[in-house]
Amino acid sequence: MPLAGENVTVPANWTIIMDMSPPEMNFLLIDGDVIIQENISQINISARAIWIKAGSITAGNSSVPFAG
Repeated sequence: MPLAGENVTVPANWTIIMDMSPPEMNFLLIDGDVIIQENISQINISARAIWIKAGSITAGNSSVPFAG
């Protein structure tokens, strides 16, 4: 779990299953994949800047949409 105010990178070969809200980051770079767990009702991703460079953020799908 990152500390508040940190710069965070999700490397290209990583897949992160997010099941809780991280603290507010300074900069978030996503080269890998971030998947928000399906049974979570509320996730907040907060940063001064977020760059989804070569990765993805997935929250829900067509049969089970993300309610948060």
